[in-house]
Amino acid sequence: MTLKRGRRFWQKIALSWFTIGALCAIVTVLSFAVFDMYKKNRLATEKMLSAKGELTKIESRKDSLAKDLKRIKTGKGIEERLREKFDVGKKGERLLIIIDKEIQHETVQEQPFWTRVWQKIRRSEY
Repeated sequence: MTLKRGRRFWQKIALSWFTIGALCAIVTVLSFAVFDMYKKNRLATEKMLSAKGELTKIESRKDSLAKDLKRIKTGKGIEERLREKFDVGKKGERLLIIIDKEIQHETVQEQPFWTRVWQKIRRSEY
């Protein structure tokens, strides 16, 4: 009998409104903590992906700069760079300038409706 009374006592405590309310409060507090951790994790993941993207851009830029440096170290590369930067030529070279014929485009200006109507009225009066 004493065992049954002991079980009933603990059952009453476990199923009381106070215990159920306390458990709900604990679950609520823990769920807010879990949600905060989820937000922090998502933010960290976004930053990591952004950093990886920047790293790949920087690495590709580094590779292109290394290729440029390798090319510039040759005699032909130096000459090409000088011609590009300072518009110089070798002795005896001549400069040929090609000028395209300038094309004039006619621009048609669209006039407002009432302006066109007024002009037609004025023209018809004469």
